[in-house]
Amino acid sequence: MQENDDQQLDPSAANTSNRRFVLWAGGLLVAAVLVFAAVTQLPIFGRGFHAVFAVILGVGFTIALAVGLMALTFYSARSGHDDQIGE
Repeated sequence: MQENDDQQLDPSAANTSNRRFVLWAGGLLVAAVLVFAAVTQLPIFGRGFHAVFAVILGVGFTIALAVGLMALTFYSARSGHDDQIGE
């Protein structure tokens, strides 16, 4: 990849892209949790409310943490902060 000092990335474009990513990821997270909640209501699982609730919270927070860290990685790369370290 060539570096061009004259061409700077627009921070507002990076913010818009990040917001779009967060909205999509958040929507997928909510959908995944709802599907999981619906599936766990099947009699096969036979677990109590607390076990199901703990699993939903654990999976939800894990996915939210992964999405947040990926968003920060993309934001850092797009905004040019990574390029400033080598200077």
